[in-house]
Amino acid sequence: MKIVDINSGKSIDDQDLVTSELVEGLSNFIAVAVEANVKGFAAVAVTKDGNCIDSWHCQGIPAPMLLGAIDILKTQFKKEIIRDKKP
Repeated sequence: MKIVDINSGKSIDDQDLVTSELVEGLSNFIAVAVEANVKGFAAVAVTKDGNCIDSWHCQGIPAPMLLGAIDILKTQFKKEIIRDKKP
């Protein structure tokens, strides 16, 4: 796992960012991953200080397959942001 500082100078709320929704989302991801017997994953998170934390594991699947999944997630995430930003 590595930590990359992506802080652009913007202040992030000083509130406790580890909410029950965040913990529930991570717990649900782990439960589904175990149930589905996943062979690879990639995760990224942004800390309160604006650092980026990432982790990945690829076991028994081709690396390009995991890269494709990351691209699909990126595309879906951008579509959600664009949709939510429309007036």
